[in-house]
Amino acid sequence: MDPSIFHAAVAQAMNADRPDLYWGIDKALQLCVARTLARVGDMDPASDADVADALEKTRETLRLFAVRSGDADHGPGLWPSARRPGRHAGAPVTEADDERAIAALSECATALQIARGPARKAAAEALQARLALARTVLDTPRRAALAAA
Repeated sequence: MDPSIFHAAVAQAMNADRPDLYWGIDKALQLCVARTLARVGDMDPASDADVADALEKTRETLRLFAVRSGDADHGPGLWPSARRPGRHAGAPVTEADDERAIAALSECATALQIARGPARKAAAEALQARLALARTVLDTPRRAALAAA
C-alpha cells in the first residue's frame, strides 16, 4: 500500500468528529480480498501447489472477515445495509446475514479444496466470483467518497 494514502487517511480520520478506529481493519480486508482475488484468478486449477496457495490466501481473508464482522460495537459487520447486494438501503441487516455471506465464501473455498479434475476449474470460478462480490461490496464506500470529493 502506498504510504501517502495511509497518512492522508489517518489525518482525515483524526480531523473527523470521531476517528474511525476500524479503518485499518477495513483497509487490510480490502487489500486482502483484492490480493486473494488476483491469486485465485492467476492460479492454475490443475496445479495442487497453486490451489493450496490460493486456499491459504482465502483462509487468511476469512480470518479477517471474522475479525471485522465479529465486532459488535462497530455496528453491522461486513455487509452494512446500504451496501448489501440485493437489498434496499433501509432493509434490516442481521448478524445471521453476515454469517451467511462469510459462510458462502468459506463453502466456495472448501469446494475448491475437495474438487478434482474438471470440477476444480468450476470451483475456482465460483470462489473467484464470490471474492469479486466481496471486493465490490467493500470498495463501494471508497468509490462513493471519491465521487463526492
